[in-house]
Amino acid sequence: MGSTQFAGSCKLDHACAMSMHCSLNMWSARIGFVTQDDVLLPQLTVDETLVFAAFLRLPGNISRQQRYARVEMIIKELGLERLFVKELSREERKRTIIDYEILVDPSLLLLDEPTSGLDSTSANRLLEILQGLAKAGRTIITTIHQPSSRMFHMFDKLLLISEGYPLYHRKARESMECFSDLRFIPEIAMNPAEFLLDLATGVNDISVPEDLSAPNGVLDSEKAVINIINS
Repeated sequence: MGSTQFAGSCKLDHACAMSMHCSLNMWSARIGFVTQDDVLLPQLTVDETLVFAAFLRLPGNISRQQRYARVEMIIKELGLERLFVKELSREERKRTIIDYEILVDPSLLLLDEPTSGLDSTSANRLLEILQGLAKAGRTIITTIHQPSSRMFHMFDKLLLISEGYPLYHRKARESMECFSDLRFIPEIAMNPAEFLLDLATGVNDISVPEDLSAPNGVLDSEKAVINIINS
């Protein structure tokens, strides 16, 4: 099979970000990404996993003792058990992979549905850890799958998207009041996150302005909601 070659450049703020390897290293060191499915080696302990990451990912000018000290600090910070990865619960595995990323002290941490597969209590604990990291000065951005009301109010800002269009991007705790002012009101007591997801997908049980309702009383389409919010 043949190979296809591409040429070009990637620019950021009118400067070429791909021209030098140091630029890539700078950005990769500042951003951490936690995938939905972890890629931890089950044969290693938590300590061994983080020590391996420390020697692989930390800058070369950091001494051996400093690397071990960094691992020890991270383990204590998130209260991880010193077990084999295969012995960890799903919540502990999530915390370990978060540790793996914050080991290099990124200023921005991205997470893909970190609470998926966790029960409500475990998900709450994980969100509290992320909240603590945010209060320590990091920017935490995460997609979230059906959070509880308590978890929803842990978020500082919320970005709600429908069909690629932003419906809301402000403080999470002000979202319900904002949509009420726009005459979108839940007909029954609901979890705010559930209400917003229903609103974004055009589900029933939401009182909507009459001019957006179809004859059967449901939303004409999600685009109608997008139009009134963007108007």
